[in-house]
Amino acid sequence: MKKAVVCNLCVMKARVQVLMDPSQREDFRRLARESGMSLSAWLLRAASEKAAVADKRDSLDGAKALRAFFASCRSREEGAEPEWQEHLRVIEASRRDVSRIETFDRALAAAFRS
Repeated sequence: MKKAVVCNLCVMKARVQVLMDPSQREDFRRLARESGMSLSAWLLRAASEKAAVADKRDSLDGAKALRAFFASCRSREEGAEPEWQEHLRVIEASRRDVSRIETFDRALAAAFRS
């Protein structure tokens, strides 16, 4: 059974090892201590804040973000998006192909059982 370390009312289930220059570690320890935190808690908070910023940057919440997203799509994509009817035709053809394969597989399995 794995031991868990309880920290701030949550159960920690994984340990991560980070290799860094000793002077950098001391700088981080000092900053953590000034914040009243352990080095581990300070690093976890810093990583979580960085991830939150990245998540917000990648979200498409708002007209400006959507316009930028579609502009980047237009700049890298070539040709035109097929009409919806073409998508439906491809989906239906795929279903027919799968159905034929499944029918063949059932017939083959029945032949081997006989």
